[in-house]
Amino acid sequence: MAGGDGCRHCPGFADFAKHPTAAKAGLHSAGSGVRFAAMGRPLLQFLRRIWSRLPFPVMTTLVLALYLIREEFPFSHFPMYSNISEEADVTFITDQNNRPLAMKDLVKTSSGSSKKMYKKELSAVTKSQDLDIEEDTAEMRARAGRAVLDTLMARLVPKAVPAGTTALRFQLRTFRAGVGPEDGPAPEVLAEQPLQPSS
Repeated sequence: MAGGDGCRHCPGFADFAKHPTAAKAGLHSAGSGVRFAAMGRPLLQFLRRIWSRLPFPVMTTLVLALYLIREEFPFSHFPMYSNISEEADVTFITDQNNRPLAMKDLVKTSSGSSKKMYKKELSAVTKSQDLDIEEDTAEMRARAGRAVLDTLMARLVPKAVPAGTTALRFQLRTFRAGVGPEDGPAPEVLAEQPLQPSS
């Protein structure tokens, strides 16, 4: 037939004639791809519906991504918040009568910043003894507290020192979950610096 003879001159006809099995496999693969695409549409629609119903889709995606990436600079899955301690330490400055003073006005440093300074110093002290920071002793805490108070004294604002103050004390207090301040551990004086009485 002319139509059939004409097809013999079509590009790729010779390969089709020589390899009919491969050609059929190709057609089957193409058909599978079409069926897969058709099956994938409901799945995509389902995922889109879930995405549209999420209260915070971007945040949810970010959390999942960070969980999968884990610790890979500059990403982090923030393991430090996975186990919250039942204890919290607070560092502060008092006068000679243990009356708390406003640290920000007195030494231009907040209580939170002084705690970070103290933890850094304590870590250095314990590491020098091949110990973990949780294995500290009263002597080690005193050494770390002394180093922090020396640094804070260099930032002292004389005008902010209350009248009658003869000494500044750097103290540490530990609060425990479920335990009131009156029932918890008493503040620990880590270091003390005498002052000339202000008028």
